[in-house]
Amino acid sequence: MVHAMATTSGRLVPLLLNDSIRRIGQRVADRIGHQLQSDALWYEDRCTWIGADPIEPASDGQITYRTCDPWLYSGTSGIALFLATLYKRSGNDVLRRTALGAANSTLPDAGRLQYARNGGLYGGWSGVAVALARVGSAINEPKLIDRANQLAQKTLVAHAGEGDDFDIVAGHAGDLVAALALYRDLHRIEYLESAVALGERMLHTAVRDEAGASWVAPEFPESRSLTGLSHGASGAGWALLELWSSTGDDRFRDCAYDAFAYERHWFDGTRGNWPDFRSEGRGRHNTASRRFCVFWCHGAPGIALARKRAYELTGDSVFQEEAIIALETTRQEASSYLDSGIGNFSLCHGLAGLADVLMCAHPGGVAGSSSDVELIRRILQIGCDRYAEAHIPWPCGTHSSETPGALLGLAGIGSLYLRAYDPDAISFLTILY
Repeated sequence: MVHAMATTSGRLVPLLLNDSIRRIGQRVADRIGHQLQSDALWYEDRCTWIGADPIEPASDGQITYRTCDPWLYSGTSGIALFLATLYKRSGNDVLRRTALGAANSTLPDAGRLQYARNGGLYGGWSGVAVALARVGSAINEPKLIDRANQLAQKTLVAHAGEGDDFDIVAGHAGDLVAALALYRDLHRIEYLESAVALGERMLHTAVRDEAGASWVAPEFPESRSLTGLSHGASGAGWALLELWSSTGDDRFRDCAYDAFAYERHWFDGTRGNWPDFRSEGRGRHNTASRRFCVFWCHGAPGIALARKRAYELTGDSVFQEEAIIALETTRQEASSYLDSGIGNFSLCHGLAGLADVLMCAHPGGVAGSSSDVELIRRILQIGCDRYAEAHIPWPCGTHSSETPGALLGLAGIGSLYLRAYDPDAISFLTILY
């Protein structure tokens, strides 16, 4: 039997945003919420949306459009979570009805669900369960919490550790984070036991070398093990540290340290960033054309979140120093976006994600730049002026027209503006705490 111990520090402490930013945040979050509820397609007590497929564009250059999948990343569970959070702060009954309709659409036949091998926090059933439980809590719908628990029992508890993916988006690290979230939200010990089983699986599958510990990404078997939060060693290290903080088992902490050491080995001081190895073979030695991304999914912004949380949980100054470096690279990229006037506003790999990371710039003593508030204000104001006030479609992470989902589209952009109005609102990028 697993025995829980108290975690150390909890939430990130966000920047203190001024009244001007709060007014912009409230206005735009409300507008995006209204747009989503207006665009919803209803059938009985369920609703969904049409969105751009997040899969790569078709070979003829056309984007595929379809009804939303259930996932937190791009589908109805993420949209439901944004709308429910907005409802909790506005009391708008239409938002509540739409959030519930989206949740119903996400899992209309939970009682008959057969397990499908879809893992991960953002791309699997465990993340859907977390979202449904939180929607149920926000809109005071106990039956939805029961359905979330039923789903998690059929998928996460019954099949913890199955499959080959290890990452936050679609693998074991994401399932582990989801299990801990459900344990903290629903107070059921079987979710902590599932988290431990997933942690054991990650210890077993870690690849160890002189750099540290990492995991092979099934989608890129010929590449070096990836760095970064969504598909790399940072995500695995973050998940394992959270598990250590909940169990006190030092094996999970030690493996997390090794995962961060792997990324430290590949850190490029001249770029202030960590390389994206997706297109780089294991034997490659020419680094002149090495790729570096500055996104939540790949590169400094996501790594900043992992290191800030690591510093909160351990107090290790090495993680504080790395977080400060990663935040500075994030600031520079956000400023470059604004100066160039190009790019998208998504959370995953766009300007909203950079702003969301900067909005969490002061956790547990990790210092943020005094200019962060002004940079965030500029980002929010440009989005408000160019898209919300001008009634022009937001540039989303699918590199096409608007899409409704959380990490690629409107629900995520709306969540950024909601957090500007109410910094206590949970971020999609740091959903566990």
